[in-house]
Amino acid sequence: MASLRVPVRISALSLAVSGIDAAVSVPLHPNILNQPIGEVIRNTPAWVGLHLFAALVCVLSVIGVAGVVAAHEGRLGRTGQTGLLLTLLGSAAAGAVASVEALAFPAVADTAPQLLDLNGPLFNWPFIGMGIIALCWLVGMGLRVSLPRGRQCFPVAPVFF
Repeated sequence: MASLRVPVRISALSLAVSGIDAAVSVPLHPNILNQPIGEVIRNTPAWVGLHLFAALVCVLSVIGVAGVVAAHEGRLGRTGQTGLLLTLLGSAAAGAVASVEALAFPAVADTAPQLLDLNGPLFNWPFIGMGIIALCWLVGMGLRVSLPRGRQCFPVAPVFF
């Protein structure tokens, strides 16, 4: 694996901020299953902000995972490398989906809301596939937690308690 110089403390901070960001923004997401999505988007003023925060979570996760790799100095093992790969794939897919939902969906909801129906033309297998790949982010994070050296992930990070 190539050498990558990463400030581990900044990576740890970005991983912590991404977790806090996800914990705050995900519960605020409106339910899109009990009414048309176009209607939900038009009635949710925070739609764009919530999805931009979701895209930020993905970017911060990638910065954080770079710190995990740097802290382990090439000793991730198969489980860690699998978690890294799934996190990178999932972060890219989730960031792409969140960006489309933040930037394109409000305009579509105003002009052609029928396109956003769950049985509509946009929610076909390629879009659903991106959503499934986005779930790799969660699986990758779980695998990274299970690293054998996980308890020493950020050995030089400050302890605040």
